[in-house]
Order: sequence, then C-alpha cells, then structure tokens
Amino acid sequence: MNSTAETNPWAGLSSYQDPETSPVQLKFCGRDNESFDVAQLIDNNIFVTLYGKSGTGKTSLLNAGVFPRLRHEQYMPVSIRLSMDAMGITFQQCIVDKVSQTLQQRHGSMSTVSVVPMPADEQAPEYLWSFFARSRFTDGDGRTLFPVIVLDQFEEVLRHRREETEALLRQMHFMMDESHALSSRTVDGQPYQYDFNFRFVVSIREDDLYSLEDAIDNNFLNEMKRCRYRLCSLSQQGAREAILIPGQGLFRDNEQEQIVEAIINKARNDDGTISTNIISLLCSRIYTDYQKSGAETIGLALVDSFLKGNPFERFYNEATRGFSNKEKGYIETHLVDSSGRRNSISESDFLLHVPRGAELLEGARKILQRSSTSSGSGQFRLELIHDSFCEPLARMKEKREKQRRRRWFIIAAAVTLSSLAIGAYFIYLYSELRHSKEKIEQQYDEIDEKDEQIEEKNLMLSEKDSIMLGLGEKAAAFDAAAFILQTIWADESGRYDEMKDSMDKMPELKPFLITDVVEYLGNGVYRVDGVNYPTPSPSTDELTEWAKSIQQTGAKKIYRSNYDISDEMMRNEPGTVYLILRSKSISGHSEKQNWFALWNIMNGEQILKLYDILYRENYKLATINIKNQLRDLNMKAYDEAKQGHYEEALKAIDEAISIKPDEAYIYDSKGEILLMKGDERGAVKMWRKVISLDPDFIEKYEGGTELYKQLLERGLID
Repeated sequence: MNSTAETNPWAGLSSYQDPETSPVQLKFCGRDNESFDVAQLIDNNIFVTLYGKSGTGKTSLLNAGVFPRLRHEQYMPVSIRLSMDAMGITFQQCIVDKVSQTLQQRHGSMSTVSVVPMPADEQAPEYLWSFFARSRFTDGDGRTLFPVIVLDQFEEVLRHRREETEALLRQMHFMMDESHALSSRTVDGQPYQYDFNFRFVVSIREDDLYSLEDAIDNNFLNEMKRCRYRLCSLSQQGAREAILIPGQGLFRDNEQEQIVEAIINKARNDDGTISTNIISLLCSRIYTDYQKSGAETIGLALVDSFLKGNPFERFYNEATRGFSNKEKGYIETHLVDSSGRRNSISESDFLLHVPRGAELLEGARKILQRSSTSSGSGQFRLELIHDSFCEPLARMKEKREKQRRRRWFIIAAAVTLSSLAIGAYFIYLYSELRHSKEKIEQQYDEIDEKDEQIEEKNLMLSEKDSIMLGLGEKAAAFDAAAFILQTIWADESGRYDEMKDSMDKMPELKPFLITDVVEYLGNGVYRVDGVNYPTPSPSTDELTEWAKSIQQTGAKKIYRSNYDISDEMMRNEPGTVYLILRSKSISGHSEKQNWFALWNIMNGEQILKLYDILYRENYKLATINIKNQLRDLNMKAYDEAKQGHYEEALKAIDEAISIKPDEAYIYDSKGEILLMKGDERGAVKMWRKVISLDPDFIEKYEGGTELYKQLLERGLID
C-alpha cells in the first residue's frame, strides 16, 4: 500500500469544504464549468438562486468551486445555514454576526458611514440594506471586500420558519432595487457610492423550489425569479475528472479505464444521469478498502468486489452494525416518510429510542445531520444526510416488516394451535370428569367409599399406566420419556429408522404412541393427530438430556410444589407433571391443579397427546431462548473485537458455539474476529467449518458475509 496516502482524497458523503478555512485540503474536480458559470452569475447579479436535486453537490460546488473564484474578485463569501446558525436569534442578526466573524477570520475590518439611518426594527424591509449601505469592508491589506451571503439548504427555514423567511426575502428584494443607489448623497463633500457592495445566494433543493416560488408570489417579489442556476448531474467528462484527478497514481495503469467505467456505470441513475454523491461515496469507500487490503494500487478486482449490491444500503448496514433490530426499525420507520422522502425527528426522541444514535452523526458512520425546528424551541432535529438513503431504508423497512409479520404469523399459529388443542382437550376431559362424577354419585348409595375408589381406579387407569406400573418405577418413567422424545422428534436424516428400532425394543408401548398419533410425511414434516408440523430435529444426545432433565428437574419441582398430585402420577409421569408446572398455556395454580386431578381419569392416548402438546410448547420456548442467547453473545463478541479485546470476543463466541455447536453463522462470526485479530489460518478454518455445516451459506447471505469477502480478496479461498 502507498504509505504516503494518509488522507482519503474523496469526501464521500460529506460536502467538500472551503479550502481557505478547512484543515483538510481535497481536490474538488469535475465541476470547473459550473463553478465558473455560478461565479460569473453572482458577479453580475445581486440575487442568485442555485437549485438542484439532493446529492448533486450544491454545497460542495459553492464551498470548493465558487468561493475560491469569488475571492480572486475581492468578494468575501459568507456561508450561512440559517436553520443551524440562527437558533435563538433573528435571521438578520445572524447575517450581521456572520459577516463580522468572517471579516475577523480574514483579519479585515468594517467601518460605518452614517449616510442613512439604521432602523430599530430588524423586520423592516430596509434593515439589511441600511446595514450594508452604511458599511465599508476591507481586508488586512486595506483592499475593499464585497460580502457574498450564501444561504445554504434554504428549504429548511422555508419549511419550519416560514414567516421569518418571507420577511427576509422581502428585505433581499428591497436591496435589489437600483433606485436605492444613494447616488445623490455626499459624505464630506464627496459623492457617496456603496456600489451595491453585497450579493445574496440562495441554495435550495429542486424538490422544494416550489415553496420558494410560493413565497415569492405571495409577497410580489417577481424580480427574484430572474437569475437562477440549475445544477445538473455530473457529465461523463466531469465524472471522469472527479475520479481520476484526486486518485492520480492510485489506480493500476492497465486497468484504469475499466475501473473508471465500472464506477460511472454504478453511479448512473435510471434516466442515465450520473449521481454526484454516489461517485464520491464509491471512490471514498473503495479507497478505504484499498487501504485495508495492503495492495500497492487499486485494481479492478477490488473495485468489482465493492460495487456488488447497493452502496448506500451497504453503507447503512455498516453504519448501524451492532445496533439492535429495534433500533434499526425505528430509524427506518421515522427517518423516511410514507412517500419515500426524508423525514426529520426530534434529536431527543431519536436518542431515547436509539441510544447509540450519536455515532451516526460523526466520522465514518455519519448518515445523519442536524436541523432545527423553530427559533424559540432550541431543539435540534435529525434527518438523513442525503435522499439517496431513502430507497434502501424503505426497502429494509419493508423487508423487516415482512419478517416481523412472518414471525408473528408463525407464533400466532403455534399459540392458536396449542390453545385450541389444549382447550379442546380440557373441554373434552372436563366433560368426561362431569360424566364420571355423575356416575359416581348415582352409585354412591350402592357402593361404599373403599369399593368405589377401587372401581374408579380399575375403570379409568389406562392400559399405558398398567404397562408402566409393570416396568418399574423411575426406570420405567425414564425409558418411556426417552422413547416418547426419540419417536416424536425423529427427523429425516436417519433417525426415523432409529425410531422404528426403538419401537421394536419396546413393543408393549408401540400401540399407544407413534403409530396412530404421529406420522412422518418427509422433508422434516410430521402429522400429529391430523395436523402437519414442520418441527426442529434435536440430536439423540439432546433427547437424552431432555429426558434426564424431565426426570430429575421435574422431581425437584414436584416435591417443592403445593399441588395435590397422586402417587401414581408422581411415580409414572414425572415428565408430564414437570411440563404442566412449566407450561405458559396452563396458567394459575387452580388450572394446573385441575389437570393433575384430570390425570386420574385420562386414558393412555389422552395422556400422550397432552404430553406431546406441552413438550412442543416447552421446546419452542427453549429454542427461542437459545436464539436470543446466541444473538446477544454474537453482538457482545463483535463489540469486544471492535475495541481490540480479542480474547474476550473469542470467549463470548466460544460460549455461543457451546450452546449450539451446529450453527453456521456463529463460526462465520468467529472467523471474522480471528481475521480482525490477524489469524488468517484460523479464519480460513472457521470458513471451512461454515461451509461444512451449511453448503448454501453464501446464497443465504446474498453473496457472502464480510469474512467470505475478505478471505476472497486476500486469495485465501477460491
């Protein structure tokens, strides 16, 4: 890499600054003709309107292209953004103060001649005219200076401070009247001429030009429509200059033309025009990748790698990396309105919902800028720095909304199915209980209490219960639980055959379990009691651990509870007891106690169905919890790595792997962290693990993740 290239020669999405006042000296290229035309227009007219679409580079043109030319003609450019610079003061006071500050920066001075009175009312039409007519401005060498007041991003005050803005326009219109030349006035016996020693430039987005038109028409200021300049997109030649002149010596000689063509084609709009801000962004980001690569020059392979996809979407994703989905959703919802335009929001509200939002206002992550609401509010509002972000943010919002709707649909469907199933069983079993109670009451006078209990037990105890009682106490409960888990959750990768083997080993349970209740349909789908379920497939080890957990943890839970549970259920169905106690669908002490009471009159098939429903509910809750743990550990690992705490980062990612060792994206994250640490061999090893776990990983992540791209660029993988 060229060690002398310490500063990015392109401004990216930031505006090019005035070379006289900026510590960073960047070459502003591709706009020589436009800079000359606008400077000439200002020289020959008192009021000029510069307009163009957002992102065409109006601010950059004025700062870096027009201002240096004006200074050669003894003009003193005074750049003002009223929405920011006039907070808490009037526009007129802001203009006067800015002129004075700019004069001090140039070591100049201002003298006052009392040729006309100065109005006390700042809103009076002649107020600004009086200020300039009475003032003489000189630089440090005594040469006369003519202030050029540039009101940048004028649409902001037209939108939020309309009355003050119209009053300012009336004052500028008054200043354009040549009858105010004071040609008949004398000072110390000499004719006084101030030669209209001022110019005004209004810079405004093309989409908001109509608002300026309305203000002009409403106040009968038609002369202010005469001198306008529309800044268009870059020409082909201008785009080439914007790329090649700042990048002189950076591009590989034999690939230079192909690189330029690739960048320009990517920056073309649908109508064939070339987007100025995309040219600057692409070049800036390509240069950043070039610095990281360690290459001697920028080659076509590096450029092609970067140009894949939407650069603004990629820049947005990079800027918000580490932000939660909730924070991203807030950004995408509130900073783009329903019509796809930029929207502003109170900074305090934004930071309340996006705690890390301040990072998006400065440095490499900058995608937001501040504006103000009104003169008295003292509060900033935030908005995107360019309209070009609106489309990718709207697309991300739509994608996130689809994912959210899909998640809620799945959850709602699962909850509905579980609730309906449990509700239906509850109603059915409650009906059975009432029927049994009525039958018991009819026989109460004929059978004494002891005989009645024996009869009820003989009638209601299911064939499954009888078999399990014959198998032995805890061992039978464990074997049955393991058998149920293995058969219900068997998947298509060979475990369905294991399920059949398991059934052959326990033929006495086979009639009451899977054959009539669960049917495997292929492709990971099972039919349970007539309903299709696409279910996850835990490993055999996971199933065994689940069975142990139900047996051991379930027993502890049971003995600490205050429920009335029969000895038979405690001995033979600890898993069912445990799942009832943990269930979110069965809520409240009394409802759980009802199920413990109902167990005594349930047959084997009914108990199995209840167990199946509760197990699925519990497993889904556990799965959601695991996903949340993985997400949090992954985010923690990235945050630690960005701060250079690589050991802590790897500790967090290894903990995630221990929780779910077959999750491909976790190994991808570990590989990226190892690459950040400088361990290329370890990173390659992790990538191979990713592909072994998920051969379709690259397609799922739309061309690959950062790890894949970095390894590909460095030639470490094919």
